Amino acid sequence: MTLFDFLDDCPTSFQAVTHIKKLLKKEGFKEMGKVLEAGGRYFYVHNRTSIAAFILPEEEIEEMTIGVAHSDSPSFKLKPDPVLVQQEMTFLRAECYGGPLVNSWLNRELGIAGEVHYLDEEGEPASKEVVLTDWPVVIPQLAIHLDREIKEKGLKLNYEDHLLALASLSEHEECLEEMLKKKIAMKELLSHDLFLYPLDKAAYAGEKKELISSYRIDNMAGTANCVEALIKQKASKNKLKMIFIWDHEEIGSTTAGGAASPFAEQLLELLIDRRDWLSVFSKSLLVSIDVTHAFHPAYSEKFDANNTPLLGEGPTLKYSARHSYATTAATAALVKATALKKEIPIQEFAGRADMPSGSTVGPLHAEKLGIPVVDIGIPLLSMHAAKELIAAADQEAMTKLLSALMA
Repeated sequence: MTLFDFLDDCPTSFQAVTHIKKLLKKEGFKEMGKVLEAGGRYFYVHNRTSIAAFILPEEEIEEMTIGVAHSDSPSFKLKPDPVLVQQEMTFLRAECYGGPLVNSWLNRELGIAGEVHYLDEEGEPASKEVVLTDWPVVIPQLAIHLDREIKEKGLKLNYEDHLLALASLSEHEECLEEMLKKKIAMKELLSHDLFLYPLDKAAYAGEKKELISSYRIDNMAGTANCVEALIKQKASKNKLKMIFIWDHEEIGSTTAGGAASPFAEQLLELLIDRRDWLSVFSKSLLVSIDVTHAFHPAYSEKFDANNTPLLGEGPTLKYSARHSYATTAATAALVKATALKKEIPIQEFAGRADMPSGSTVGPLHAEKLGIPVVDIGIPLLSMHAAKELIAAADQEAMTKLLSALMA
């Protein structure tokens, strides 16, 4: 199992959950049922695109370490009826999902992936994950000769009018169904959750191949950290070891499959008697793993001089007085002590006071569960772009750190 497997095989949250299930089953995890055995390894898929996995202790649960990450990434989601035919050309219309760095998606071959619901050949409702790579689409950019102001004012795009994905130089009113019928024996398309994604594979970069360049590093990196760290664990005497991989973080998490849903609380209630929550939670730690902003020397004015991480210098504790992150002095100290003991480099991030940073699922868990939380991540450049960039050493160090916190 490598980060590359997650990056290349999981273009959307649907494929990510399927990939994680296969990995967990291979390592002896079973789908959660009504009967749970002490020391058992289990997983549960929630709302199709989120998943939890855990290792029960041999005896009563007295503490726990929970790793959480998200499986969605900024993208373009196809509209319900996306096909547009103009001047004998066929386009697909989409809207922004999350906050993609839009300019990086232009002039690039894009595939389509997600899940479709349809009537099968017998007329019965069915659903299936799909990854379409043999009919690439492209969002073409206007030539600079027709957009002279771009040099002085920068690229300006209208998200409704300028982000049409060219699919054919022929008229194909049933374009999407034609694509899907090459993969699925279906009578009629009912609905879909389909996203555009770059077809480029993940790749190493740099003099010594010390960098990794790919779409969806945010947050397949954190997802891979959680899954790999949990798989390496053995059952302990009294510690519950658990991960949650959430969908919809990029659009606020307030969905049935997002971290703001009651799923985490519902699952923990099945495993731990409510009367023991205060005792157990007070001795526990939830580790929210998401990427953080690496220093960019061309834009040094955008960063806090003393609290900005560098690529290749290790995992990064994330702080915010605005509660964008849930790290406290106490949880940071615990992580720092573990990192020092295991000789893992550790960095710190805090944004400029006049420039609010993004948030994570960490504060949501702190609010809903009342559990100590630390927000941590690896430094990344080109966040939300069609190609992002990290240091391979940071990814390895993060898995090592989370494994140590879970042990």
